[in-house]
Amino acid sequence: MRLTRVVFGFYKRYKKVPGLLYAGKNKIIPKIYPQHKERALKWFLINEENERILSEPYLTEKEDEGHMEALGFTNEARILEAVEKDAIERWNKPKDRRIHYLEEHYKHLNTRKSWE
Repeated sequence: MRLTRVVFGFYKRYKKVPGLLYAGKNKIIPKIYPQHKERALKWFLINEENERILSEPYLTEKEDEGHMEALGFTNEARILEAVEKDAIERWNKPKDRRIHYLEEHYKHLNTRKSWE
């Protein structure tokens, strides 16, 4: 049985089998070409460069101390307080709790409806 499968494997690369061709006992193992290796190496190098960039701080500690003033913001605490206040207002905003009917939901579809 295995011998027949091996012999026919030379003549017919992709057989019609139920299920997945690339998983299971009789799976087809894809060939790996040099282009695949180059692409994988390029992808790994890009990821390594990204990790290196992200691991280093963008600003030094000395630059970090005065960058808000350089951008025109005089009081960082005031800005953070305004952002937090806005978030709290949005969170505590009363929700619309009335009952919604499908008729109200689809009323925009009845604009051209006319009765004769």
